[in-house]
Amino acid sequence: MSQQTTTRTGNSRSLGGMTTVMSRLVPKQLADEVNLALLEMKAKGIQVGVAAAFFVVGLVFAAFLVVMLLVALVSGIANWFSWDYWLAALVVGAVFLVILVIAALIGLSRLKKAMPLKPEQAIRGLKYDLGVLKEGRGFDERTLTAQKTPEQQAEDERKKQAKQREKAANPPATESELQTRTGQRRAHLANLRDDLGRKADVKKRWRAFSGRAVARAESFSDDVATRLHAGPGTVDGTGAHAATARPAAAPRGAGEPAETLRERWVPLSVFAVSSGAFAVFVRKLVKKL
Repeated sequence: MSQQTTTRTGNSRSLGGMTTVMSRLVPKQLADEVNLALLEMKAKGIQVGVAAAFFVVGLVFAAFLVVMLLVALVSGIANWFSWDYWLAALVVGAVFLVILVIAALIGLSRLKKAMPLKPEQAIRGLKYDLGVLKEGRGFDERTLTAQKTPEQQAEDERKKQAKQREKAANPPATESELQTRTGQRRAHLANLRDDLGRKADVKKRWRAFSGRAVARAESFSDDVATRLHAGPGTVDGTGAHAATARPAAAPRGAGEPAETLRERWVPLSVFAVSSGAFAVFVRKLVKKL
């Protein structure tokens, strides 16, 4: 399992591949965690059953105590009224019988009022809502009370048997197997999450690209401004000849065109370099995806 985990991690270096693997592993991990919880609850249920057995033993002895108290009551009544023991026991039994009948009648009447135990109105309302969603106003309310046909009952029985066969063909995993499987899958998910965090850190990459783009734009704009200040001869590669041909004293407005050109060229150069850097960044990101 560990070799398979390493192989999968090595083959899924792209961002989309890691996302796909994680989306496949997370449901399996959750299902195994639920199975572990069920096994743990089963173990705790066994412990609760053992504790309940001791409570039952205590209740048995409590019943013995009640019997002894009843014997003492019968003896007291017999001695008080100078009756035979059988007559006193019969009177006490008759009193208990009357109490039993009254309690049973009250409980039976309450049970009839509560029957049936399932929430029929809520179930009928839910079926009605589903029918309206499927058919709209054309839904027939009388179908809610219709009984299932023999074909429908046979279909339900086939589905039930198919589920039973599937359950028998795939026995549930033991607790040790679930522990091992969840541990290996958890390690695999941790590796994928770390790789995904490193590859999906778009903000840091964008900052690095934008920083380099700004540096290139500033360097390019400074170079353009320097060449414009030096004169057209410098730009054409004939700076020495232009410098000798020009008079030493330049007019007052000679620097104004250079400043104007600089103000126009700097934003354009920054935009061009930023666009190129963004295009390179997008191309690299698409290749990694």
